[in-house]
Amino acid sequence: MTTTYEAQPPTTTPEVGGMGHARKRVEDARFIRGAGHYIDDINLPGQLWLDIVRSPYAHATIRGIDASEALKVPGVAAVITGADLEKAGLHWMPTLAGDKQMVLPTHTVMFQSQEVAAVVATSRYAAADGVAAVLVDYEPLPVVVDPSHGTGHRDMVPAMARAAVAAGADGLLIEVHPNPERALSDGAQSMYPREFERMMKEVVLIAEVIGRSVATPVGSTV
Repeated sequence: MTTTYEAQPPTTTPEVGGMGHARKRVEDARFIRGAGHYIDDINLPGQLWLDIVRSPYAHATIRGIDASEALKVPGVAAVITGADLEKAGLHWMPTLAGDKQMVLPTHTVMFQSQEVAAVVATSRYAAADGVAAVLVDYEPLPVVVDPSHGTGHRDMVPAMARAAVAAGADGLLIEVHPNPERALSDGAQSMYPREFERMMKEVVLIAEVIGRSVATPVGSTV
């Protein structure tokens, strides 16, 4: 079953503008003439560059970060970790939404490619070399993938679930509803029970191929 969506008309007048209104482009002329300016075009006296060390794991404990080799790279000025920010009370910072967000993790990585450390250097290339020299000791933790919220569409959930299990996920979070069209929330991404059972049979086969087993959901005939 495929869900279709119709575009909604703007809720404001053309004078007010906003979402849904056409906007005249004013920047094309300088780009066509090669006169555009980008961040890389800015070079100020004493300027420094920053590059990020990112986690290859979606969930892991950070057992330690060794920046000693990175600090030997010519041009690297500093390597900043979550522990460094914690000492200054800056590892969690307020956002425009009014809550707080982790700047750099101090103990646990929560998603793949999460920022783990920052390398500051006198050139972008030195910063990149510094990132490659930072050694992070990770202890992988179980990973749960949410295909329902990750895709937002029930017809995309099976493929995402199969791919997650094939990649080694330890768990799946799947939304199921007997009548998704009447669900008070998340109906578009909720699977019908029969769709779910059919998908789980495929997931079990994939798990067996990679030497894993799947716990049978309560009430399932898989």
